[in-house]
Amino acid sequence: MNKRHRFLTVTNKLQSRHIAHFFILVVASLATPIAVTAGEWEDQHPRPVFRELTETYIDRSYGFSIELAHDFKLSSEQAELLFFRSPDRPGTVIIRPRPGLSLSTVQAVMRNGFESDVITLTPIGAPLTLNVHNGQGLAMEVTGTLEGREIQGTLAGVFGGDQQGYVVLVGSVKERWKGFETSALTMLNSLSINPVQPGYEYERWQHRLMGKRLVFVQGYGSYHIGGGSVSEYHFCSDGTFRQRTDTTDTYNNGWGRSTYGTTSKGKGTWRVHYRNHYPVVTMVHKRGKQNNLPIADKEGYVFLGGLPYRFMPNDLCP
Repeated sequence: MNKRHRFLTVTNKLQSRHIAHFFILVVASLATPIAVTAGEWEDQHPRPVFRELTETYIDRSYGFSIELAHDFKLSSEQAELLFFRSPDRPGTVIIRPRPGLSLSTVQAVMRNGFESDVITLTPIGAPLTLNVHNGQGLAMEVTGTLEGREIQGTLAGVFGGDQQGYVVLVGSVKERWKGFETSALTMLNSLSINPVQPGYEYERWQHRLMGKRLVFVQGYGSYHIGGGSVSEYHFCSDGTFRQRTDTTDTYNNGWGRSTYGTTSKGKGTWRVHYRNHYPVVTMVHKRGKQNNLPIADKEGYVFLGGLPYRFMPNDLCP
């Protein structure tokens, strides 16, 4: 009798008691595999070195860091899940930390698995030991499906620090796994468990907005009298921003049609900080005006200053 082992990813319908013990889900179907070589990790731990450019994401409030290809950016945060995506390559990185994982619970996760409507995974092969900085980890190769597509990857459990822990899956579409397998292990081994520092949650918004463009579109009125507006912010990685708002008003009396439009622009510097326990984007305009706009996720939109914005491609500044 064959036993199936399944892993539960992003869903609120938990089918296993083990889902309470955190997970990091990295599902990346990369067009070009990342080649790696051995390096030094603080004189004692071999640190993976990526051939292409990388960036180390550091999360002080969750107490971890991980090295990813430079084009993978933090794109959203929902219910303690951190989503990283690349604008140029298909793939998603989802991180969910939870305290309390141990060797026994890691073994239980790999033995019993999870299941959901999104993903089904079956562990294969034998466990491998991971070289996690300030922690321990076990990994096992898995195969399965994600939203109807065959995938393959490595499932891992990582724990250490001050009762910190993670369950990790690094994978790709099945036909690309062989070229990505070495890179998957490199990403897992790049995870570092660091001391938890509460109060830095706003830094996630700083990461999310860097190099991004937010756009808000609004229309009002009827055929006879109406109009609309488009407002956008470009948040550049160098700490500067560009803002533009275009409004249009139309009047139609049956004999003629009149249209009037206005444009306003602004630029300056920006940063995210906490105010009254909520993240706020502070923008200081070049002429001295300052805006403090609350920011939050809600219903698939980014609410900035109470208005629903969408992320759009940023072709103005990196």
